[in-house]
Amino acid sequence: MARTKQQPKTSQSAPSKSTSVAPVSNRKTTAQQPQKIKPVPTKRKAALPSPDATDAPTASEEDNTDPQPKRVKTSPVKRTAPHVQANSKPQDWEATSLRLKKIRTELDLDWQIATQQLDTLRAAHDAQSKEAAEKDKLILQLNEQVKTHTADKALLQSSLDHEKAEVKNFSEKLQSTDSALEAKIIQTRNLSKEIQRLKSELDSNQAVKAREVMEETKNAKAGEESAIKKRDAAIQSRDHLQAKLNSALSGIATLGAFKSGWIIQEQKLQEDLLGVSKERDEARSRLKLLHGATEAVVQTGRPLVADTLGDLGRAMKALVDVVSGAS
Repeated sequence: MARTKQQPKTSQSAPSKSTSVAPVSNRKTTAQQPQKIKPVPTKRKAALPSPDATDAPTASEEDNTDPQPKRVKTSPVKRTAPHVQANSKPQDWEATSLRLKKIRTELDLDWQIATQQLDTLRAAHDAQSKEAAEKDKLILQLNEQVKTHTADKALLQSSLDHEKAEVKNFSEKLQSTDSALEAKIIQTRNLSKEIQRLKSELDSNQAVKAREVMEETKNAKAGEESAIKKRDAAIQSRDHLQAKLNSALSGIATLGAFKSGWIIQEQKLQEDLLGVSKERDEARSRLKLLHGATEAVVQTGRPLVADTLGDLGRAMKALVDVVSGAS
């Protein structure tokens, strides 16, 4: 008996390129070709055993995932006359049995392929989920680093402002010290001019007046020496303040370079943060694609299994009809 081949149904949602489903192998069997019936000898033969006792699964086994099929208990076939056996067509039994075996083998192969593809997609989905979680964790760490660097930058800016204020105070003190030193120098010059004038008047005045002038000159010299000492102390103080100013200026330059380094590092962190956000979005899009591909594979595998089970049921019905006609 020739069996009509039913075309397998395809799902409306075609699977993506990365999750293509293996094509179902051609299920054309030798039973579709016309066969010649050999003449049966008149000698009495024993009744052939029913082929569905070992090969055809029952309706309860269609949903069973156990690879070892259960044997079905059937009643023994009664012995019939030679003319009845000649009409029973044992070749159809053998062809049907072979067809059932081939259908069962193809069904197991298609099921294994669909299972392997589903496992592969699940593993890829799990890997993408793990990668997305790692990306999110890295983004959180980068955000914490940015917050820490921002706080350090604010602290550094406040320290720099403080140093600038101190340098400004040093500059003001230095200017006031220079002004006082210039006043002392001018006073000393005026005193020296006065001494010279007194010396010139000493020759023309009387001896007593000259002695008085000498005493005043000694006092003036003592005042001049005191003024010189004060001037030297003021110069030393100015040099000390100048050294402090130079140190403060070098500290300002160092702080400026350190600030530039922090700005460059902050820009680099911002770029890294943007790159990680972009990678996270790409990973999420790939997860959506994998989820859609998984659903497509599941939807595609269901009609294939249903068609195969339908073919198997029709073959079992044909076998039952043959056995009923033989009995």
